[in-house]
Amino acid sequence: MPQVTGIFFTKTLWNLFMDASQPVSNLIVHSFRTSAELKNRLMLSRSTLNRIIIIGFMVLVGFCLAKAIYHKSFMGITLALVSLAAVIYFLYILAKASEEREGEETA
Repeated sequence: MPQVTGIFFTKTLWNLFMDASQPVSNLIVHSFRTSAELKNRLMLSRSTLNRIIIIGFMVLVGFCLAKAIYHKSFMGITLALVSLAAVIYFLYILAKASEEREGEETA
């Protein structure tokens, strides 16, 4: 009997989400004349997307560090600082690799 209830709940939830998404999809379809316009509006350049991901990750690391300091957790502070150091080192390696790639393209 619990399985029937779970299936009913899942179908009900699915129908609720599908009904709620209809006006939004109609608004998107009617606000753009062609799919190319919609695609152009939603596309981000690669560098912008990379910056958003990096900033988001740094915000998460900063939040974890702040929570660790608030709770006075030595292990949390250590892990947050190691994660922060790993991100900084990754960015250093990424910049170095892009410089090498530019050097190869110009040569």
